[in-house]
Amino acid sequence: EWIPDFIQGKQKNKKISYLHPKLKPILERTYGVVVYQEQVLQIARDLAGFTLGEADILRKAVGKKIPELLEEQKEKFIGGCIARGILKTAAQKIFAFIEPFAGYGFNRAHAACYALIAYETAYLKANWPAEFMASLLTSDLDDIDRIAIEVEECKRLGIEVLPPDINESFSTFTVVASSLKEKMPKIRFGLKAIKNVGGNIAKAIIHERKTNGHYKNLEDFLRRIKSKDLNKKSLESLIKCGALDKFGERNQMLGSVERLLKFLRYAQKESKSNQGNLFENLTVPLGQEGSLHLEERETASKDQKLTWEKELLGLYVSEHPFKEFEFLFKDVICPCGKINPRAIPVSWGDERGKSPYQHIDGEGINVEAKNLARVAGVITKVQKIITRGGELMLFVKIEDSTGNLEVLVFPTVYKLSPALFKEGKIIFVSGRVSEKEEEIKFIANEVQEITIENVPELTRTFKSKGDISTLGGKIHSSFISKPLRQISNFIYPHTKNFGAPPPPKEYPNAVPTKLGWHGVYISLPPIVKERLLEELRIIFSSHPGEHKVCLVVTDRYKTKKIETNFNIDYNKEVKERIEKTVGLDSVKCSLD
Repeated sequence: EWIPDFIQGKQKNKKISYLHPKLKPILERTYGVVVYQEQVLQIARDLAGFTLGEADILRKAVGKKIPELLEEQKEKFIGGCIARGILKTAAQKIFAFIEPFAGYGFNRAHAACYALIAYETAYLKANWPAEFMASLLTSDLDDIDRIAIEVEECKRLGIEVLPPDINESFSTFTVVASSLKEKMPKIRFGLKAIKNVGGNIAKAIIHERKTNGHYKNLEDFLRRIKSKDLNKKSLESLIKCGALDKFGERNQMLGSVERLLKFLRYAQKESKSNQGNLFENLTVPLGQEGSLHLEERETASKDQKLTWEKELLGLYVSEHPFKEFEFLFKDVICPCGKINPRAIPVSWGDERGKSPYQHIDGEGINVEAKNLARVAGVITKVQKIITRGGELMLFVKIEDSTGNLEVLVFPTVYKLSPALFKEGKIIFVSGRVSEKEEEIKFIANEVQEITIENVPELTRTFKSKGDISTLGGKIHSSFISKPLRQISNFIYPHTKNFGAPPPPKEYPNAVPTKLGWHGVYISLPPIVKERLLEELRIIFSSHPGEHKVCLVVTDRYKTKKIETNFNIDYNKEVKERIEKTVGLDSVKCSLD
């Protein structure tokens, strides 16, 4: 709370005052604010007559907030001040002035060291952000929670964190050199970060690559690695995490792992014996040009790949499974990594509007124990506990792209849906924030599973006034002709089209309408402002006709296709007015 005063004093924007003249020589260099522990000792010595040993006891009492000792030291301090000619009221104010110091105080030597480190690391991050973040990730290699936070920071800085790659990864996190030249910085996961891939095999892979160049294919990789540490467990881990994606499809390689191991054993045997090619008489199936044949398998799904990433790397790298839901629920849930009982926006709280929330600077609110909030994420861990009453309760860790949160599920809530609490499930939790012993937990009152099918229903329940999100703004329900449930396929292109025929080839992004594929398609930017929508509404209303209006909103991740309840008379004048409002080439018509 004294930081603003310190800054204002340093910048000479305020006149510095002291509660007593004797404080000036002690606090003058820090602009009237107690910053260092040594200053507390000096105040106690010069104003209250303490010895330095007694002053240190006062410092400990203030720092550790021991009630009995603090009260004892307070009386002693005020008494000492009075004995040295300081008024009692002034002495009380001085003690109250130094008491909050415990929240931030350092001794001066430590403060100087930390300040220097903070300055140096800030400089490195500002000027070499990719190199700095790669080093930071490497330093926290064994701390998955820190790694997750730092990967998110990389994304904020525009640095892409890539999964391991057999031809690019080193032992630790490293910057991809070519990405710096392209001014699109990327950091590659290290091989030692992969579960079951130890330092020896990582060292062997990197040494061989440096000596004889990149691995050309799966057979080349298996022939060249001589280490006994390349076994079934390490090979499966390399495949599952995506390190060998350049050589084939994951499920195919995984299904052929016994065949690959047999090939590996013979290759190592051939290398040791230094004999000619023994593979001519092997039963290991080889394709043309001596390449291995992999067994036919169904392609691994995105969810399966993400599960493997989480299992072997400790976090989701290529994409978070909750990512496709985040933009829909962003206005009604609190991100797991930002839960704080002292700063939760109103829209994340009790939908009944009965909670006694109080705004702080227009951004956050104080949340009391009885106040409700909402969170959502993927279940990553479930711990079962038997209560004193012999009932089952759970500690459930959920995670979104911002971090994780522990959710307490008491027996009454657990009994309502016991099958729901499994790792990998995506859930929506209404409950309250609890902070005991400085540890934040979320106590569940109600839990619902989130699926592609029930997203529209949940969205309709929690979005106010029927609004739905575009990829960055809102489109009011007056634009939508169908119930949200019926247009969920337009929000999620990979769901079924409810029997509609495929779109015409010339309009692959077209929206199926009540009039078939006969319509006007308007491309909107990810962030849609209210004024733009109002201008479009005026244009549509003033030119009624037979052409159905459909909105297509796209960002780098997905396309949302939304049918509106407007039919317009499409002509050159209308097209020009829409393009003037939205942008050139933003309008397409099936008759153009």
